[in-house]
Amino acid sequence: MTIRQIIVSCNSTAEASSIGKSLLKKRLVVCYDVLPKVSSGFYWPPKKNKMASGKGAYLIGMTLPRHIAAAKKLIISKHSDKVPFIGAQDVHEVSQEYYRWLTAELRPHA
Repeated sequence: MTIRQIIVSCNSTAEASSIGKSLLKKRLVVCYDVLPKVSSGFYWPPKKNKMASGKGAYLIGMTLPRHIAAAKKLIISKHSDKVPFIGAQDVHEVSQEYYRWLTAELRPHA
């Protein structure tokens, strides 16, 4: 059994929680976790060769591939960044019990 994990880099735990709740209410994810970042580094503003740092949080949600496009659309509409990081990865060998629960709780179609 394979499911998909959606990963979003957010600017705060509050933003990650808010987006996670929205995804859950729309049944685009079956559950979500918010993981605070200890630190992160990046160049900002773009093309200026100036290093910046920050914190923020990761939002991780469990879903099925058919819900990714709708989840991305919702995330973009609620995220504070113009171009947020949104990624997805397959999670293999999920137990049958978890898979049944996940499919029963998600929207039938996205």
